[in-house]
Amino acid sequence: MKRLFVLALAALWLSAPTSASAGSYEVKACYSVPGGGSIGNGSWAQQSDSFTAAYTDCPGDGIVSRMTGGPGTAPYGAGARHTFTAPAGNAVVRFRGNIKIEGRNGWYGGFVDTTPQWIWCGNNCSSWGQHWGFDVGMATAQLSAQVTCGNLGGCPRSALDGIIAMREVIVTVGDNAPPAVAITGGSATAGGWRSGNQDVHYSASDPAGIRGVEVFVDGQKRAGAPGSCNEWSARPCDDAGGGLPLPAEYFAGDGRHAVTLRAVDAAGNGQVATRDLLIDHTAPAQPIDAQLIGGDGWRAANAFALQWRNPGQTAAPIGGVRYTVCHARDPVAACPPRVQRARSIQSLTNLAVPGPGEWRVKLWLEDEAGNADPERSVAISGLRFDDAPPALAFAEAEASDPTQIRVRATDRTSGIAEAWIEARRRRETSWRSLPTVLGTTGFSTIIDDETMPKGEYELRARAKDLAGNERTTQTQDDGSPATRTLPLRIGTRLAVGRPKRVRARGARGKRRYRTILLVRPKARYGRTIPLSGRLTTPGANPLVGAAVEVWE
Repeated sequence: MKRLFVLALAALWLSAPTSASAGSYEVKACYSVPGGGSIGNGSWAQQSDSFTAAYTDCPGDGIVSRMTGGPGTAPYGAGARHTFTAPAGNAVVRFRGNIKIEGRNGWYGGFVDTTPQWIWCGNNCSSWGQHWGFDVGMATAQLSAQVTCGNLGGCPRSALDGIIAMREVIVTVGDNAPPAVAITGGSATAGGWRSGNQDVHYSASDPAGIRGVEVFVDGQKRAGAPGSCNEWSARPCDDAGGGLPLPAEYFAGDGRHAVTLRAVDAAGNGQVATRDLLIDHTAPAQPIDAQLIGGDGWRAANAFALQWRNPGQTAAPIGGVRYTVCHARDPVAACPPRVQRARSIQSLTNLAVPGPGEWRVKLWLEDEAGNADPERSVAISGLRFDDAPPALAFAEAEASDPTQIRVRATDRTSGIAEAWIEARRRRETSWRSLPTVLGTTGFSTIIDDETMPKGEYELRARAKDLAGNERTTQTQDDGSPATRTLPLRIGTRLAVGRPKRVRARGARGKRRYRTILLVRPKARYGRTIPLSGRLTTPGANPLVGAAVEVWE
């Protein structure tokens, strides 16, 4: 027994401990923490029967597997153990710790592997009641610190002949398999051109868990997230998943950028997943040769079309156009932006303005990454829309000038461009067009009641605005039919000639004279003839002060 103890002690001094490196990790149990306190047992599972005991007493004896005292003997196979199980695919490759061990009188104490075989000590091992430091190498999926009755005839229970108690335990687990990692979402998987801040979602797993993840952009480390890990679990870390932000400044320059996510498992093994992102932070330049198709005249249909040429792009292609439609005469009125998207768009068709009036479009381009700068816009004016015809009504005839026919007409948007007044005699089918004059408040005509046949006439007025909207009316302001009866003026008789006084016929006594008009007076060449006239109404009633025009 002494010889076995010396060999074990020699192994302790010849095997210098090293820290865990990539491909392995350490798990501590019943371990004193510098500065005070200790780590308990979170990795060794206990098992015992009625003849043995398994328990943890930290920082006392430690993790204890032992026989129990009592009468008689313990049967063959009675035992207690604490078992450390490495995660799937991994193996326990080293044990370091302070061990108190006894194995005598048929009791075995030591380490058993998965097979199960004794791989350290067993029968006739002793540390003479003290904890001694040991460093043991191995390769097993499970490691059991075990006490077992190995005598077919049974083992005595009168003295502490079987025990293994461990403290300051460090188990090294070998793990050479990389973790699984995937980029699962975020803008890194959205595809297409991107702009501004980005993000990446990931999932990483490993039998031993994930110690952390790192994000690289074009080979430069930009972000990371530590895993949820501890020092006392056989599987020290949880799997990892979530999202990490990628601010715009991580992506230098427009074009293709590689986003790489590296996951590191508990043993330091790494695995990467990479996605390419198309990044563009630069807004397109101004549209070229932007214009309104069809000119800037007034239109009755609320449908306009614009066209332009796109500037050259070095990264993301043109993907849309943003624009506002604002009232040309009310620049402070709200005009919310609109957007229409299509790759390489160079026109807007069926563009509707908010309502009648004159409008102006401010237009700027958007690339497929969403970059757009209103400071790089162009303005297109002349979108004129009017869908309402003029308002018309005949005015009542004025006694001072009954031959004048006036139509009150308004068009609040585009204005009146053309107007017509027509007359039709009762029981006739055709309309007579009358010469019409536009004015500021409507339009009018003079009806010639001297040349037009006498009778009652229906009147009709038509007007067309600058947008082509037309309205016809045959009514007056009060809604009554617009009619006129010719002649509009009272019939008169004008007598003109050279006045001559003649003796009145039948005069007796005192001479009486009267003035007559010579209709065809005669005079020598070069002499003037004074003319006089008389304008009378039916019944020979004279019209005094009436103006009479005379021309050759």
